[in-house]
Amino acid sequence: MSSRQTFSIRGAGDPPPTTIGPLTAHWGSRTYVMAAINLTPDSFSGDGLYGEADAGGEIGEVILARVEVHARAARRDGADILDLGAESTRPGHAVVTVEEELRRLIPAITRIRAALPEVALSVDTQKPEVAAAALTAGAHLLNDIWGTRPGNEMLQLAADRGVPIVVMHNRAAVASGAAGATFEDELLAELAAVAARGRALGIPQENLILDPGFGFGKSPAQNLVALRAIGRLRDLGHPVLLGTSRKSTLGRVLDVPPADRLYATVATSALGALAGADIIRVHDVLPNRDAVRIIDATLRARGADAPEVLGLDPNRPDQPPRRDRRDHIAVRNVRFDAAHGVLPHEHVEAQPFFVDVELDVDLRPAGTHDDLTASVNYGEIVEEAVKAVGSAGHVELIETLAERIADAVTGVVTRSGVRVDEIRVRVRKPKAPVVAPIDWAGVEIVRRP
Repeated sequence: MSSRQTFSIRGAGDPPPTTIGPLTAHWGSRTYVMAAINLTPDSFSGDGLYGEADAGGEIGEVILARVEVHARAARRDGADILDLGAESTRPGHAVVTVEEELRRLIPAITRIRAALPEVALSVDTQKPEVAAAALTAGAHLLNDIWGTRPGNEMLQLAADRGVPIVVMHNRAAVASGAAGATFEDELLAELAAVAARGRALGIPQENLILDPGFGFGKSPAQNLVALRAIGRLRDLGHPVLLGTSRKSTLGRVLDVPPADRLYATVATSALGALAGADIIRVHDVLPNRDAVRIIDATLRARGADAPEVLGLDPNRPDQPPRRDRRDHIAVRNVRFDAAHGVLPHEHVEAQPFFVDVELDVDLRPAGTHDDLTASVNYGEIVEEAVKAVGSAGHVELIETLAERIADAVTGVVTRSGVRVDEIRVRVRKPKAPVVAPIDWAGVEIVRRP
């Protein structure tokens, strides 16, 4: 008689809830999502929000607007915690000074706290001086990639400030030995030891979050062992964070670059959630959130009307409404004449094009206060759309025109600082060269700024 394995997830023995700034995390009720926000020019995953040209000097308005838009998008996609890091941790990264890390980090914390006061902020740093300044600026959680190193400076800071801390398993070099039970036991023992040190300093059980350190001081095989050890790690009695997003081990298994590791990341996030991980740290929030939400609804919900089943979160009163119930700004049938197309005569003969632009945006603040600064100026949208089409020379495809218009409108949205959920651009070509009579040929694209 064959046996079948059924899904199960622990419910008894969960740590008490943890307060992370405005967020109260009820461990065991669902999987929380932490979004990685890299304030660096050299992120391994290519998503750093600062460029090489931003080195030195004041972090200006354009850069901070870029950070805010990224943070708003992560929050809109379902991030519970935003994890800000101002020094890359990839292999061979450039070490930055305390002063440089603070220069990058503090303005971003200030900007995001003002824009999204309801979101929990984490700071990813290995420097106690930076961590202390970040907490003073408004961060709520410390994320220490060297959690298992000797010394208690970061743990003592968390104890003194009364904030939670993520302690990650890490070694200066790849751990020796086989990727088997011995390595798994060593990993668990080292994390248990650092947790005991933290508790001895007065950090409550629920404020010590353990991270197996996927990708840090481990071979690819050992990283997979660390992933398999999530259940045993959770049995130590502390919340557990898992960060596999776009890591090199996924690339080694699949032979793909960081940009092509999304599906692998979602798979490992799902495996972690199944094993009882409490937080997943990811770059791509929405697909990972959807994966763990289904797992949570299946395994953790207590009934058909439970919030987890419905996809609701009591910590997220601002969840976006369905698209057909959202507010809109729209400009339609903007006409311009230009020489665009594939055929030779279309390179020189101007013909009409019509453009629609629609923005999904909450218009309540603008309407309530009669304040244009709380909305997006549709006059600027039209102006920038026309510029995008007319000033960049001939193109063959209306798809290209649509992308240029979307980029231009995104620039208007970024400068406005207003949260926009989606931008839809339609380009119609009435004189499309086809064999049958038509009103027009067109494309529609949807972008999320």
